[in-house]
Amino acid sequence: MAGGKKITDMEAVAIIAGNGIGGGVMAVPYLASKAGLLPLLLMSVAAFAAALMMHLMVLEASLKTPGRQVLSILDKYLFRGRKWLIYLFYGLIFIGTLSNLAAYVIGGASVSAGWGLPVWAGAAVFYAICAMVVLLGMKSMGLGEKAALLGMAGITVYMAIVSSNGSVQAVTVREDAGAWLALYGMLMFCLGSYLAVPQVVSGLAGDGKRASRAVFFGLLINLTITVVIAVSVMYVNEQATQVAIVGWSKAVGGVSGFIGSAFIWLAMATSFWSVSYAMKDITKEQLGIRSDIQAWLCSTLPAVVMLLFGSEFIELLKLAGGATGLVLVFTLIPAFRNSRQDRAAGWSMGKLGSVAFSLAVTIAYIVMVIGSTIPVD
Repeated sequence: MAGGKKITDMEAVAIIAGNGIGGGVMAVPYLASKAGLLPLLLMSVAAFAAALMMHLMVLEASLKTPGRQVLSILDKYLFRGRKWLIYLFYGLIFIGTLSNLAAYVIGGASVSAGWGLPVWAGAAVFYAICAMVVLLGMKSMGLGEKAALLGMAGITVYMAIVSSNGSVQAVTVREDAGAWLALYGMLMFCLGSYLAVPQVVSGLAGDGKRASRAVFFGLLINLTITVVIAVSVMYVNEQATQVAIVGWSKAVGGVSGFIGSAFIWLAMATSFWSVSYAMKDITKEQLGIRSDIQAWLCSTLPAVVMLLFGSEFIELLKLAGGATGLVLVFTLIPAFRNSRQDRAAGWSMGKLGSVAFSLAVTIAYIVMVIGSTIPVD
């Protein structure tokens, strides 16, 4: 492995956390306001348990796969060299990530209005900065993710303190099964850093133990920030907006508007960095493109084109979440089961990788897909 790709444990944690802290964290408060505080906490615990298991499955399989990437896992343990299937699922993953990337550009560009830039200019600046961070390599992305995560954590603490004096009495629980499922689906989407796992494995030189710690703490930090922000918004806004931090900033006023906008920009950027970096590597591997720049442009420019068609923010995210869930349920989990026959890895999930646990995770992701299709008004 090239020395330039080596990252620290903290950078690995930040890559996992930053990949998930994107558009979903803006949407969770809106969905939580429809379900209540208790469902938010219950669904958070359930989502964390299922997501952690899924990420550890990807980790174990990645350790046994020379290419490390998700499609390398599928090629070795599921499709067995059937290239037409690999290209088909490359297309599915590509389409799923386009929704993610388009949503991140929308979120990053929306901040520009408050900073005096036209939306189109804000989108261009966002895209250019992301390009610089990603194309400078794994170490650059690790440092960027770490700095951004520290910034977002500080803003989250600020939001919690400011919102502690909120005048709104947050709803404890609403007996609406649809709202519960929609909330669960979005939480699972927030905790979706699957494409970042191979990056962490490569950056940590295939050290499974360190990578598993990075996955655990990265997901935990992601969930903590998501839940704290949701609760903060619920205590300030009687009705959370679809991009909740925007509504929170308007309700609180003052410097909070700029601080909230900074959080949105950082959240969108960190996810864009990690997702586009993963897709760059997958595109290079599958299409035989040698240039990092060309592969990254092939992976990201179609998302920019998608913006011309327009879409509601929540619906873009739910589309991405549903597509990702389907791919995971029907490909990565079976591939992981097959990989268990290979004892080559120096780290494994042990009994947590049993058939029973794999079945439970499959059910959890099927429920996620169902939740992602439920309309919430």
